[in-house]
Amino acid sequence: MILLVSQVSRAAEPLRIAVNHIEGMLEEHNNEAPYTEILTHLQQGTSGSVSYFYYPGSRASKAFNEHEVDCLFPSSLGVHNEKSRLIESLAFNTAKAYFIGYEEYRTESLLLPRQRPVMIAYRRGNTFGGRIEELVHQALVEVNSDSQAKLLLDKGRVDVMLVYLPDAMHLINQQKTPALIYTDASHFYSQNDSMLCHDSQGASRFITTINERLAKMQDSGALKRILSKAYIQP
Repeated sequence: MILLVSQVSRAAEPLRIAVNHIEGMLEEHNNEAPYTEILTHLQQGTSGSVSYFYYPGSRASKAFNEHEVDCLFPSSLGVHNEKSRLIESLAFNTAKAYFIGYEEYRTESLLLPRQRPVMIAYRRGNTFGGRIEELVHQALVEVNSDSQAKLLLDKGRVDVMLVYLPDAMHLINQQKTPALIYTDASHFYSQNDSMLCHDSQGASRFITTINERLAKMQDSGALKRILSKAYIQP
């Protein structure tokens, strides 16, 4: 766990932000990673004392769900149950989950039982807005990272990965032949990528500041420039 502290006002109650490490997208030591750059811009627009904790895998969500931290980045209101007690910033991108493998797996088909269950690798902690329950008749394999899912796919230990884009974009870019396949018919779930917080006065002020910063980045074109190929059309 890595701690970064941005302190502007000592009088303010510190907010604790859990940052979900995403390979190639959100990395504490990689300032060129798109989501890292966005977070850097958002930090510049915040006031008060804010602490950023980088977590691997699903530990960021666990820390947030257990109220060890005040906010989670990135996340979405749609994937949490206690929506009335949470507040969400404007979305800075869209995350879409696809079934990705070396042949096409259509969502419509996977939602139906098969004589031989399909082995599906997905990152531990991802519920896809609760839709993971619609796949319990298949053979679900939890992994710690998208890279681990890809390794199991390459070894033939699973049939397909269920991963978010842009999170897993680096795996697609690295894999030239054979190509990884996904289509519109492989789309499973979509959510906003945003800053999500437990509701409080401090968090509300923080979200307001984040929204102002995001709106400026959107209007100036900086947001799309930073995201570049990681931008996902809603």
